Amino acid sequence: MPLIDLDAPPSTSMRRWFGLSLGLLLIIASFLLSDFGQWLNIVLLVAGLVVAAVYYAWTASQQPIIRGWQYATYPIAFCVGHLLFGTIYFLVLTPIALILRATGHDPLNLKQEGRSSNWNDRESTPTPDQYFKQF
Repeated sequence: MPLIDLDAPPSTSMRRWFGLSLGLLLIIASFLLSDFGQWLNIVLLVAGLVVAAVYYAWTASQQPIIRGWQYATYPIAFCVGHLLFGTIYFLVLTPIALILRATGHDPLNLKQEGRSSNWNDRESTPTPDQYFKQF
């Protein structure tokens, strides 16, 4: 499951806030990267203001700006998503599974242990009150 669905239409909330957040991101980046040169600072500052102004002034530009940003950041989201899910799987779930397997944990009672069938006989006959108390 991808973190960014490039085929899904943007929601109304996303359309409402995306231009402001992208403009603010570019403006903040211009101030953070001001040590790398005055030209980069000016370019990012102007780009942030122009993107926010065009986004809200011309509503037909909203979809292409959102899609452009999604396509530009898709490689980052792809790598982060796979690294995140892979890390969770291999560093969290795999050790838990190995520990449970090493200790002989069998919650589904799948070990045959010399039986010809996996049928489990009931220990007691249920009463009608137990049907209403399932959990």
